[in-house]
Amino acid sequence: MDRTKRVSRKRSTIRPPEMTSRERIIAAMNFQPVDHIPVYDLLRNDAVISFYAGERLTVKDGFRIACEASAACLDATRNLEGPTANGRSEVKGGIWKGMVMRHERWTWWVEHHPIRQLPDASEWVKRYTRYCERWQPSRTYINGYRARYHRYERLAPGLVVLHDPSSPGFDPAYHNVGWEHFSVLVYEKPDLISTWLEALCEKELRRIHAIADPDLSPVVLTFSDIACKSGLMFSPELLRREFVPRLARIQKAWKSHGIRCLFHSDGDLSEILEDLIDAGIDGVNPLELCVNYDIYKVSKKYGKRIFLAGGVDVSNLLVFASEEEIRQEVEKVIRTCGRGSGLWIGSTTELGNRVPLANFKALVETARSITPS
Repeated sequence: MDRTKRVSRKRSTIRPPEMTSRERIIAAMNFQPVDHIPVYDLLRNDAVISFYAGERLTVKDGFRIACEASAACLDATRNLEGPTANGRSEVKGGIWKGMVMRHERWTWWVEHHPIRQLPDASEWVKRYTRYCERWQPSRTYINGYRARYHRYERLAPGLVVLHDPSSPGFDPAYHNVGWEHFSVLVYEKPDLISTWLEALCEKELRRIHAIADPDLSPVVLTFSDIACKSGLMFSPELLRREFVPRLARIQKAWKSHGIRCLFHSDGDLSEILEDLIDAGIDGVNPLELCVNYDIYKVSKKYGKRIFLAGGVDVSNLLVFASEEEIRQEVEKVIRTCGRGSGLWIGSTTELGNRVPLANFKALVETARSITPS
């Protein structure tokens, strides 16, 4: 074997100089040498957070503790926050009046949706469209956004926190009106939905130009969950007509401020990925091993066209495998993808409480010990 082409866990005699997390993730995005593969994840695991923070996670101090833990084991993350009290329900106001959100530790969902009939959904979409058309980012919103990122810098020094997730409109649409109503309206009133999606996109563009700052973060997570394990949740024709062009505008806006775009959607994107690349995505996440769209296939097909984030299966492998099996998988991902593609390694989406602490430690320690040669 040509040893110059191996990925070795041993220290190289020509090891790249130690980098900061920001330098490391930017180098990986640009397919440049790194001292070790950056680790990117979303910590939603009480045991992991408590271990890396050096104190027990509590709801009261959860944000601070989660920040300290993330800075200790990650190079980059998104949606940095603490846990909420179990069983808390939140009644929404304003345009969402009557919607009830249920919060359980690290997750939330719509517990009650006030829209029951299709005519009500149509009228609500019209009101929401008018709301989007009027919305402007206030000085209070802009200052609050910047203050939050400065707080990240104080509590998680060195950690790169991606700009808040940025969507061209699909997720806000089907989440707010409900899947059933959204699906029917797309079929029965396509012009109504198209007008709404355009208003959502324009609203997001105004927000981007108000808060985008590469000094706060060099990367944003652009997103929409448009796929599941069996493939796309919408027809390719609908996505190419209503989603992809607006995604391209969202990405262009972020890039005009010098910020790169990591696109996130769960599921199998293989049928639409070429379109997403043409729309300007710089990277893709999470690359699930349990679908026909894993990090190995994407790396082989798209090489240096996009960087890759995630790749280590959290549905089964990180939950049930041994520490040694985790180490072997991390080495395999780096051996396969670390040289030919930019890589941020981590779980496929987020690290939940089902993952044993020892397995996540194995992931982090292995990634940090390997120098891609």
